[in-house]
Amino acid sequence: VNPDTGDYIWHYQQTPADNWDFTATQQIMLADMDWQGESRKVIWHAPKNGFFFVIDRVTGVPLSIEPYTAANWATHYDKTTWRPVETPEANYQKNPGSEITPSSLGAHNWYPMAHSPRTGLVYVPVKRVMSEYAATESDYIPGRWNIGVDVGRPPIYGRPALLQKIKAKMFNGYLLAWDPQTQSEAWRVEHATGGNGGVLATAGNLVFQGTSKAELKAITADNGDTLWRYHTQVGVMAAPVTYMLDNEQYIAVAVGWGGAYGLLFRFDGNNPVPPSRILVFKLGAKASLPPLPQPATLGPLPPPTNASSDLIERGYDLYSNHCSVCHGTGAAAAHAIPDLRNLPMVFHENFDGVVRGGMMEGAGMPKFDKVLTENDVEAIYAYVLHEAQALRDEQEVSLLNPVIDWFRELAADILVWVKRS
Repeated sequence: VNPDTGDYIWHYQQTPADNWDFTATQQIMLADMDWQGESRKVIWHAPKNGFFFVIDRVTGVPLSIEPYTAANWATHYDKTTWRPVETPEANYQKNPGSEITPSSLGAHNWYPMAHSPRTGLVYVPVKRVMSEYAATESDYIPGRWNIGVDVGRPPIYGRPALLQKIKAKMFNGYLLAWDPQTQSEAWRVEHATGGNGGVLATAGNLVFQGTSKAELKAITADNGDTLWRYHTQVGVMAAPVTYMLDNEQYIAVAVGWGGAYGLLFRFDGNNPVPPSRILVFKLGAKASLPPLPQPATLGPLPPPTNASSDLIERGYDLYSNHCSVCHGTGAAAAHAIPDLRNLPMVFHENFDGVVRGGMMEGAGMPKFDKVLTENDVEAIYAYVLHEAQALRDEQEVSLLNPVIDWFRELAADILVWVKRS
């Protein structure tokens, strides 16, 4: 659009007839680059759908479109029409239960990517997760989340409990260095989980990124070596910034959970959250963070119920379609919303009164008396109790988590070394 007159100039739709929530609202970079012997004014874009776009920003015509990560919804883009060539599994209306990657969370979402003129590379915080899609034929239902898709199987949770743990480990990500000139990967740094922070590239051949595992890393921009890391005590979602003051350079970053990923996923287990902070770094600084608070003590549960696996399964689907948008996947909400796996006993005793009776409307919990039946709430409660017990079982083996994370990072480093060799 012409900013002076508002006149329409051109448009290009990256994902026609989008059925997967592959929005194109991610950051757009403007660049001048040599393309096939000619200088072109272009757009660089890495949206949710997993393809990196190089588009002539004067005409709106794509110059190159290549996958920057795994994408099974389309094989490629036709270079005549510049439309995606979809795969059979992409049509989940005909193939309900299709597992599609990238997921609806996107291979790259709102976390900022960065570019270094020194290396010519674009640095993208990539997520690696698959969604199971199935269309729903139900009519619009007032009082519930209506998106036309059955979310009875959220992106990383499933049955049985072992599958849930395996899929949770599959939700991870990496920092990708992408060469827009050759449309190919230069290097990557693997991360243990997804939802990692935005990226900052500096003139000193460094890339800074925070992670959901509570680290801020400095990585060499040309080859991806990790030079420095700092434990931030809480996940980092924001992108760092850099500035100069009195001829001294600083790096600052907002640390803390918030937004959609902080709502849906608790990467820090059941620990209480350290205060969200602005952390500022400079060379030679001596300050340190106060000790982490002690892990939260899990409260007691009512006596085990005789709920059948079918009832728990039904509760899982009902919870996913009615509750998960606020209370998180796996009944593990963010820190601003009660974690249903660790409710005080009074809520166990009045579960239906809260869900259908509106006992907590004053605190922002709407009542679902016109949406859910008493039997529905019984099923949801059985599922919540199932997840609560799973959390207590998990705490018994929590001492192994640091060892598991260490082996995962070691394996990632070995893969990078083998690839370079």
